Amino acid sequence: MKIDKRELLEKLSQTNLWQNLSAEEVRLYLLLIICADEIRGAGRLSPEVLERCLGSNFTMDQLEKAFRELENLSLLKLDVLPLGPGIEFSLL
Repeated sequence: MKIDKRELLEKLSQTNLWQNLSAEEVRLYLLLIICADEIRGAGRLSPEVLERCLGSNFTMDQLEKAFRELENLSLLKLDVLPLGPGIEFSLL
């Protein structure tokens, strides 16, 4: 599924979704948009990349909560749980 990253950001900014997201969830979603392959609409991130990009203060609990909330808002589909060797996701 091909995605348009600009369209995803415009959709998010034109709706009230920003108001429903915490700062951590916004940071994570922006990182996922940046890292997603535009042709597949999906990507994979290692724990090291997540820590380097989000900071060591972004705890595993915050990460899991942020992924759940983004999934609940139908912004992404998580393919591998954050507890594994990497996180696979698909943007919706």
